[in-house]
Amino acid sequence: GCSPLSVAFTNTTQNASSYIWNFGNGETSTEAEPSTEFFNFTNSDSTYVITCTAYNVFGCGSTDTLYVTVYAGALAAFNDNNTPPGCAPFQIQFDNTSLNAGSYHWDFGDGTTSDVFEPARLFDNQTGFIQTFNVTLYAYSVNGCNDTVTHPIIVYPLPDFSFDLSDVT
Repeated sequence: GCSPLSVAFTNTTQNASSYIWNFGNGETSTEAEPSTEFFNFTNSDSTYVITCTAYNVFGCGSTDTLYVTVYAGALAAFNDNNTPPGCAPFQIQFDNTSLNAGSYHWDFGDGTTSDVFEPARLFDNQTGFIQTFNVTLYAYSVNGCNDTVTHPIIVYPLPDFSFDLSDVT
């Protein structure tokens, strides 16, 4: 699964009175049916080796081993070249700097979306007020793990001037 991966273990051991679990992530437990979380902060899959030793009332024990694989996740990141904010109509070429992702989905905060790697977008503002568009990038790894990041895009309105000339001599 994807990081963070929460796992609840189901114990089918018979005639055991105590347990020692080692999750391979630095955590242990003596519960019959424990749970724990596994993380992967790398660019490749991580496999944890989990052991459970069960003991009966006479102190006789048996060990079983399980493996949990945590997929490498995507890291969504982009630059919007929005420094300083711009006047409408404001054109932005997005620079996708995501890591470990194979597909992308952009939400431009104005009702439009794109699945292009590095889209360009023209932001308009005819409100007469400063307008903020929250642009969100969803990055997906090949295993379906995803990450999101949101940046505000500030667009200034253009003034609406009109001039009349009267009695020009």
